[in-house]
Amino acid sequence: MNLRRWRIPLRRLLCYGAPGSSSATGLHMNASPALKNALEALTAERAQIDQAIAQLQAMLRLPARKNGSGASRRKPRWSPAMRKAAKERMQKYWAARRKSAKK
Repeated sequence: MNLRRWRIPLRRLLCYGAPGSSSATGLHMNASPALKNALEALTAERAQIDQAIAQLQAMLRLPARKNGSGASRRKPRWSPAMRKAAKERMQKYWAARRKSAKK
């Protein structure tokens, strides 16, 4: 949000108390109406930004759906027998490739 919309410099909006004053925020207790308006507008904008951030975070947390189904599909696990058979097939395959490469 740009405070230039009210055409009031930020220096003028903020009234700092005297050095050593007990004011924790440094703002003068009788804030001008322009400062109150600016604060209300900034608060409203912050609420909109917080809502947008929450929506983006929710979008990032959702898993991507494929084919319109919400259920996730896992790749089936191989049994030890299946792994052994694949190992033997690949050993034969690579042995044949090495043999043909030497010729």
